[in-house]
Amino acid sequence: MVNGLMLVLSLIGLSIVLNGIAMVKTEVRKSPVKSIMMICLGVLTLVFLYLVPYSFWRLTGSHVNWGGMLAVAAAGISVIVYVRWLYMVRINKTS
Repeated sequence: MVNGLMLVLSLIGLSIVLNGIAMVKTEVRKSPVKSIMMICLGVLTLVFLYLVPYSFWRLTGSHVNWGGMLAVAAAGISVIVYVRWLYMVRINKTS
């Protein structure tokens, strides 16, 4: 129950952070504030990129054999595809 909730919240948080990165990239002019905001949002993105596969691994039973590795790999690849797709949609929408 908790792992499923953590997975959903991680995906929602990742979507919000990616929306923020796209907004900062397109709307904020070049300044030190923009750089600091991009670094903070990038760190949050890395945290969510870690949390999503971990949450999925815990949700599937925390296997420490090939099943667990395949679950983490599938979740990792899926979240990378999702991040790429969502970021491109947000950038093209604002441009």
